[in-house]
Amino acid sequence: MKTTDEAVVNGKLTNEALGALTRKFDEIKRRVEGGTIPLKNTLNALQDIIEGKVYNEYINSHFAFIDQFNIVVPEGYTHPNRLTTFNQRYGGEFYFYDGDITDQNFSAVSTVLIPGRKLRVKLFAIQKVVTSQDCLAIYKRHDAILAGAQGGSLLYETSKDKLPKGKFYFSFDEKDRLWEDEDAGGDHKVPSVHHYSDGDWGFNLSDFDRGLTENDVLAVFCDCY
Repeated sequence: MKTTDEAVVNGKLTNEALGALTRKFDEIKRRVEGGTIPLKNTLNALQDIIEGKVYNEYINSHFAFIDQFNIVVPEGYTHPNRLTTFNQRYGGEFYFYDGDITDQNFSAVSTVLIPGRKLRVKLFAIQKVVTSQDCLAIYKRHDAILAGAQGGSLLYETSKDKLPKGKFYFSFDEKDRLWEDEDAGGDHKVPSVHHYSDGDWGFNLSDFDRGLTENDVLAVFCDCY
C-alpha cells in the first residue's frame, strides 16, 4: 500500500489505492460471513479507525517525547542569507557539513523566521521505523511550524548543549518545499543535525522517502504564546 501522499491525488484515491482498499473490505465481508470474525467486533474496530484511535495508538507507540526547551530567534537572523551566514560562522565546528545545504536550495521553506520569535522545541525519539508523513502528522498534532534547514541551523546555534550524543535531529518541511536533488533521481532532502557519539557534529541531508529510524529524533518547533 502506498503512503498517504502517493495514494491520494487531487483529493481522490488513485485507482491502485481504491482497488487495495476494496479488496480489504471484501476480505472483511467474507470473514464476517464465514463466522471467523464477529460482526460487532468488526464494526467496533472500523469505528476506531474512523475516529483515528488506531492511528493515534500507532503514533504513540512510535514516537516518544523526551525533552522540550524554549529558544528565541537571535538578533541579526535574516532569512535570505541565513544558511550562508550560519555556515560562515559555525561551519568550521562540524566534522561533516553537506555542501548542498544552501539558501538557494532551501529558499522555499514553509516558515520564514524573524528575530525575536519565541519558540518551544519538543524532541521526540523514534521508537520504531516511521515514514516522513508520520513525522509531519506529529507537527500537525502539535500545531508546529515547519522550519526545514533553517530550523536545523537554529537548533544547533541555540541549543546544541541540549542534544544528547549519538542521534540525528531532524527539522522537517513539506516534501514539495524541500530541495529536490536531480542528480540523485529527484529525491527530496530532509535536513538533520547529527551529534556523533564522540561529540563531533554533522549537518546532513537524507531522502524524504526513507523515513526515520531508532537513531533519529524529531525536532518539533512550536510558537510560545
